[in-house]
Amino acid sequence: MRGKAQFFERDLDELLAKHTASGRLRFTAFYGDAADFADLHFIGVGTPQQPGTDAYDLTHLFDAVTRLAPT
Repeated sequence: MRGKAQFFERDLDELLAKHTASGRLRFTAFYGDAADFADLHFIGVGTPQQPGTDAYDLTHLFDAVTRLAPT
């Protein structure tokens, strides 16, 4: 993590840099690391639109929660 968001949100880059530098905010792709670090997790996964509908495909979200919960 470079402390930069992949999208624009006012002041977000500064907040990311500040809190990652302090150690209060971390990013990882490893479920065990996430479970060891904090009690609260923000899960960032793709939620593409389901074909032929306005609904989102939450398969990746459900998979991440299923893998994180046991840790």
